[in-house]
Amino acid sequence: MKLPISVILLFCSLPVTATTYYISKSSGSDSHTSTQAQSKSTPWQHFKGMPSATSNSASYTPVSGDKFVFMGCDTWTASDLPISGDWSGVTLTVDKTWYNSTACPSGWNRPILDAQGNTGVSWYLEIANNSSSVSNFTFDNFEMVNFNNQGRMTGCYNQCINPTISNNYFHLFQMKTDNGCVAFQSGAPPNKGGTFSNNIVDGSDRTGTSGSNAVCYGIYHNWPDEIQNNVFQDLVNPLVGGANSDGHSEVSGNLINNCLSSAGGANHNNCVESFFGGTVYIHDNVINMNNPNNAGETMFLGTAGETDYIWNNIIYNITGNGPETEFRDGTVSQYWYNNTIVNIVGGNCIGSTGSDAASHVTVINNHCIGGGLPSNGGVYSASNNITQSAAQADSNSSPHFDQYTSLQAFVYGPVVTTNSTVGAGANLTTGASWPPFSTNSTNYACIAESVNGVMQVVCPAKGAVGRPTSGPWDVGAYLLTGQAPDAPTNLQASVQ
Repeated sequence: MKLPISVILLFCSLPVTATTYYISKSSGSDSHTSTQAQSKSTPWQHFKGMPSATSNSASYTPVSGDKFVFMGCDTWTASDLPISGDWSGVTLTVDKTWYNSTACPSGWNRPILDAQGNTGVSWYLEIANNSSSVSNFTFDNFEMVNFNNQGRMTGCYNQCINPTISNNYFHLFQMKTDNGCVAFQSGAPPNKGGTFSNNIVDGSDRTGTSGSNAVCYGIYHNWPDEIQNNVFQDLVNPLVGGANSDGHSEVSGNLINNCLSSAGGANHNNCVESFFGGTVYIHDNVINMNNPNNAGETMFLGTAGETDYIWNNIIYNITGNGPETEFRDGTVSQYWYNNTIVNIVGGNCIGSTGSDAASHVTVINNHCIGGGLPSNGGVYSASNNITQSAAQADSNSSPHFDQYTSLQAFVYGPVVTTNSTVGAGANLTTGASWPPFSTNSTNYACIAESVNGVMQVVCPAKGAVGRPTSGPWDVGAYLLTGQAPDAPTNLQASVQ
């Protein structure tokens, strides 16, 4: 019987069936067949991309849509690393009902990649190590410890398109060299798309021969399109780079806590530095600079042709320089809306380096404590901003009785409706230069907490809260009158 040509073409175009496979260091065997490895009772011991993979595990070639589930609480060590490969559409992840109960008698925790301080381990995860481009690769819910190499912990050797790095916990770095390690770094070709979300990158428990001042980077070079709801703790440069080849990146909902200098203070930090051009959206982040060496930049933004939208951020404990616009490389467009900025050593809340007469910087509805803001004129359009000394911000003087301090559930936020920032802002609902995708709302950064023994990112209970469509807005990052979201528990303890 002859089949119609359309049916023949349909059969020819059917994709290879994608499958879920299970990986367990404690109970698996690489000699299991690929069919057996689809069961939790007969998993492989290693993933194809590990140098220790053998037999049927090593011979299987992942296809797009394949999911590899790693047993919770199992540990893969230096001989198993790096995980390296060129498989588009592949997901490495977990099943929270499947874990090594001997290692974790109280319940699930992440699978662990332990570099064991081995200086030969230059990656935990290396994407596109041979292929010129890999797309839609997902790496989710791993704990990575004891990295001791001047290299990238996770990243793309060549081009990555739409990678997802999510829910991971990077910590316990063993410092080999100062500034020598990066949690996520793209390769030389420009990346496209991608998400880095709900990760904890924590340098507070680092050790190593370079001393306590040796510090890692967070994300370097081409940023993913979305850098969202992460916690960056005790790093020298949490975010350095900028928009990837898509021409835009969004940095939102992140807690950046303790931007440290390296080499004993000789090399200063940049909590956020963007220098790639394109359009960068930075909003709803909490940045607690808190640098003991009083050095570095809180934000350093701008290069020729770059457009930056910076709104609803809480930037405080500025112990070096406040946020700055970089004019020296060429014309920059920037929009600073509704930020709360606290410079405890004085200086500018929003400053600049160099000058460029063709640039334009809009500064509206910002609350500056302890420093200064640009005035209207030249390249600046400034209005409805409030500048206060620390004493004015926390005063008992009529009519405002302001109480803006670091001791509140939301640091430096208004407490009562009579505070100076409440209702003092311009309504930007219909402003042509308000970020084009924004709904004129405010959100707050997430924190890192141990929940049932698992370190994870925890976000405020309420989502984005809309600013009024008519009538005045509050100045600064906060809303008060019946609109402020619930405070997340122990935010103050986490960011101090």
